[in-house]
Amino acid sequence: MGDLSGKSSGDQHAAKAVTCSSVDDQRAAAAIVTSLSGYVLTGSLAIIGAEIAIFALLVDKGRYPWWLFALYALTFVILLTSCYVGGMGVDRIAGKGFRGTWSLSPGGLFNQQLVLTLIGIAFFVLSIVLTECVKWHEEASKACS
Repeated sequence: MGDLSGKSSGDQHAAKAVTCSSVDDQRAAAAIVTSLSGYVLTGSLAIIGAEIAIFALLVDKGRYPWWLFALYALTFVILLTSCYVGGMGVDRIAGKGFRGTWSLSPGGLFNQQLVLTLIGIAFFVLSIVLTECVKWHEEASKACS
């Protein structure tokens, strides 16, 4: 016969899965959390790659102020730190899981990773805008001469 509660069997199964705290459920939740960290890490590495390409073009031209190079270097350090912090969070979750005690809380490291990545993106955009401003200013001063 059917269930008289009005809920489908899928709804009941979903509610049961949420409240169940078996080792397999904890392992699956830890995999989801670490996957999200991996996606943020991949984005950071992609931005680092783009930044290195732009930095190489700037070094080739060689007519930019030192502070612009420092801003690119600072952006690189922030994004690299984001990757490191995310890796530490994954390591903590994996280490606890290896001992059989799965935990989804690596001490706020994933939050720090995301904040550092967002700051790195903001610095990257700022450095691109400032690069264009410096180029525009240089072209305008040549036109006035």
